[in-house]
Amino acid sequence: MTGVGIGAEDNSGMRVRPQRGAYEREPEALLRTICGGGLLLYLADFWHSTMEDFMSSTEPAAVANLNAVGLSLSFTVNDLSKSVQFYTEGLGFEVQEDHESDGQLRFVQLKAGAVQIGLGQDDFAKGRDRLKGVGFRTWIATSQDLLGLAERAKAAGITLDSEPEELPWGGMAFAVTDPDGFKVSIASAG
Repeated sequence: MTGVGIGAEDNSGMRVRPQRGAYEREPEALLRTICGGGLLLYLADFWHSTMEDFMSSTEPAAVANLNAVGLSLSFTVNDLSKSVQFYTEGLGFEVQEDHESDGQLRFVQLKAGAVQIGLGQDDFAKGRDRLKGVGFRTWIATSQDLLGLAERAKAAGITLDSEPEELPWGGMAFAVTDPDGFKVSIASAG
């Protein structure tokens, strides 16, 4: 028999079809049909040993460390318009996209270079007084002039938590707090 797709021909050239369900009962039948005899023994042995190893393994498969290619943050905010103004006019982000629901602006995706921040309008289902931004600081690295960026923020009415200053580990940064309490530091890259 020579392998010809699903089914095969016998030596007389007649098309031979396997019985219905044969592949489910005997997986090697599929290999025999597709490959013919020569490669079958190797594939059958490989199939059995691979499946036995897979089925008997109690250890989870080893996974390589995460190789992330980007990061996007999403903040739930009390006043979406105020937050969009803070990040666009104050820090220089651009609106990448926005989404409305029932005629109301509900979410805005902002972008500055390779950094993305999503801002979503709080529906206050968890209460109007819940804390936001506690124990969390976002660091944004840039090769731009930090003094100029800090001046832009101040001109937009943002109070800096710290003026541009040298960091203990090198480089410079300034810090701000957004309208909902999220801490953001703009730092020199490198």
